[in-house]
Amino acid sequence: MMDRGDLWLGTSRSHTRLIAGFSRFLARYAIALTPEQLSLSEGLRAAVATGVALAPALLHHNPLEAWIAFACFWTCLTDPGGTKAERLWVLGGFTLAGGVIIGVSSWLSQFGLIPIFAVLIAAGLGSGLARVFSPIVVQLCSLLGCGAVAATGFPEGLAGSLHIAGYFIAGALNAMLFCLVLWPLHPYAPARRAIAAVYRVLETMTTELALGQLRETVHRQAARNAIERARSLAVQLDAGHGNAVMRARMDAALATAERLFTALLAIEHIFETKGPSSQNRALLAALAPACQEAARQTIRLHPSPMAVTLLAEGLATTASSQSGGISELIVVCADAFSTLGSALSQNDAVILRQENNLQRSIRPTRAIWQHAGRLAIALCATEVFCLWQEMEFTYWALIATLLVVQPAGVTTFTRSLERMLGSVLGSVLAAGVAIWFHNVPLLLLMCALLAMAAIAVRAVNYTLLVFFLTGLFVLVAEIVMPGDSIASARANGNIVGSIIGLICVIIFWPERSGSDLDRLLHQAIALNLEYAALVLRGESDATARARTDAVQRVAGVATIKAEFAQGGLPLLGGLTGGGATGQRGEHIRNVLRALRRLSGEATLLRFDIETGVREPDFEQSVLLEREAQRLKNEEPDSLQRAERAVAEGKMFDLVAQAGRRLDQPEIGQLPA
Repeated sequence: MMDRGDLWLGTSRSHTRLIAGFSRFLARYAIALTPEQLSLSEGLRAAVATGVALAPALLHHNPLEAWIAFACFWTCLTDPGGTKAERLWVLGGFTLAGGVIIGVSSWLSQFGLIPIFAVLIAAGLGSGLARVFSPIVVQLCSLLGCGAVAATGFPEGLAGSLHIAGYFIAGALNAMLFCLVLWPLHPYAPARRAIAAVYRVLETMTTELALGQLRETVHRQAARNAIERARSLAVQLDAGHGNAVMRARMDAALATAERLFTALLAIEHIFETKGPSSQNRALLAALAPACQEAARQTIRLHPSPMAVTLLAEGLATTASSQSGGISELIVVCADAFSTLGSALSQNDAVILRQENNLQRSIRPTRAIWQHAGRLAIALCATEVFCLWQEMEFTYWALIATLLVVQPAGVTTFTRSLERMLGSVLGSVLAAGVAIWFHNVPLLLLMCALLAMAAIAVRAVNYTLLVFFLTGLFVLVAEIVMPGDSIASARANGNIVGSIIGLICVIIFWPERSGSDLDRLLHQAIALNLEYAALVLRGESDATARARTDAVQRVAGVATIKAEFAQGGLPLLGGLTGGGATGQRGEHIRNVLRALRRLSGEATLLRFDIETGVREPDFEQSVLLEREAQRLKNEEPDSLQRAERAVAEGKMFDLVAQAGRRLDQPEIGQLPA
C-alpha cells in the first residue's frame, strides 16, 4: 500500500520547485507560503463537524445558535495535533474557558460602554501577555480573545448570556467529538510534513550546487527557515504522553538535517572560493537521492529505515573511494544519514534531545508588556472609530485588530495587507454564493466546503485562510440573519481593524528602524564570532558539540534577521522596511556578505578539525570570545570596531589561517 507521503512526493518535480521558489521569494518579505502543510483530511473533518453544528441555527432561525458553528470551527482550528491526552487537555481547556469568557463578556456588554472597554482591554492584555508561554497557549489565548470581543456584539441578560455560553460549549464539544473520537487523524502530521519539507529543500540545494548554481544567501535562508519552521512544530508536542518514539525520530531527523545543512554550507563555501570541480559535483549529485529518500521516510508514520541506511552505505562507499575534494564532507553526510536510519528503526525511545540551556522565563519582558498594551489600545481605538462611524458588526473590525497587531512592525504591515486582501476577496465570494444559491441545503453545503478549505490551508498561507474564513462567516451570517450589507460590513470591518492596528503599531512604542537594524547586526556579529570561537576551541565531547550546534543555529537565524531588516519590503518605494540606505546601507551589506564568508570558513574549519586536517587554536579562540563578549556587553565603539574588522576580512583571515597543518591538504583541496 502506497504511503500518503509517496503520493505527495510523486507530484511533478518542476511544479514543486516552482512553488518552493515562490515560497522562498515571499519568505524574504515575511509572507509565509508552506504548501506542504495542505491538509485535506483535516479540512474534510472540519467541514462535516461545522455542517452538523450549523444545522440548529438553520432549523430554528436563531442567530444566537450560530455560536455553535463558530465554536465548532474555532475548536477545529485550535486542535494542535499530538496525542489524545494532550489534545484533550488543550481542547477541553479551550471549551471551558471559552464558555466562561464569552458568557461573561456578553453579560457585561449589556451595561454599556465602560464594561465593553473593560472587556476589550482584558482581551488585548491577555492575548499579548500569552506570548510568555508556548505557541499553543498563544493560539488559544488569541482565539479566546476573538471570542470575547465578538461577544461584545451580542449583549444579553443573564439568561441570554448563559445561552450563548452553552451554545459555545456545545459547538466545542461537537468538534472534540469529531477530532478525538469519530474522526481521529494521524498524530504529528504537520510536524512530519514540515520535517519532510526540510529534506526537500536540502535536496534542491544539493541539486543546484551539483549543477554549479551557487546562491548561498537563498540556500541558507530557505534551509534555515524550513528547519526553524519544523522545529517550532516539533517542540509543540509534549513528550510526556507516550509519544517518545515519535519525538526521538523527529529529533534525529532535525539533528540530521542540521548536520547536512552545515556540511552543504561548507561545500558551497569551497565551491565559491575554489570553484566546483567535476569530481566534487559528481560526488554531490549522489547526495540528492539520499535527501529525497529521507523526505519520503520522515513523512511516514511507519517509515522504512533500511532504505535510508542502504543509501547512506552506498554514499559512504562512493566518497571513501575518492581522495581530496569534498569526499570527507560527503562521508560526514553519509554518517548523518546512517544515524537517521538507526533512529527511524528504534521501537523504544532513546531521546537525546539538545535542550536549550536557558530556562524559559514566564515573566513578561518589556517588549511583551508593550505589545500587550498596544493590543489593548488598538482594540479600544477600533471600538471608538466604529461607534463614531456607526458601523455594523463592529466585532469583525475588533477581531481583525486583535489578530493583525504583532510585536514586529514589518510583520504587522504584511499581516494587515494579507488580511485586507483576503477579507475583500472572501466577501466578494460570499456575496456571489448568496446571490446564486438560495436553497438552504446548498448554502449549508457551501459553508461546509468553505470550512474544509479554511482548515486545510490554515498552515499554508494567512491570506488564503482569511479568504475562506471570511466567505464562511459571511455566508453563515447571511443564512441566520439575512441582510443587504453583511459582505461589505465584513470587508469594511477587516480593513478598518487592520489599518487601525497598523497605525497603533507605528504610534505606540514603535520600532526605530535604524536602531533595530543596528541591534540585529550587533547580535549577528556577536553570535558568529562566538560560533567561530567555539570551532577554534576544537572540543569534541558531546556537550561541547551540542553547544556549538546550538550557537551555529542561533547565529544563522540572527544573520537572516539582519538580512531581512536590511532588505525591507519592496512596497511603497521601499519605505516600509527598516533597511539602511546610502553609504551606511552599502557598508551593512558588505558586513553581511563578510559574515556569510566568515560563517562558511568557520564551518569548513570545524570539519577540518574533526577529520584531523587542521588543529584547534585556543589563543585565537580566546581572542574571538573576548570580541564577542565586548559586543554582548555593548562596550563603547565595540560594534563599529567589529563591523570594520568583519568587513575588511580580518576575522575571516584569522579563522582561515588558524590551525593549519602542512602535512595534509585541507578539505576541498584536491591532492597534487
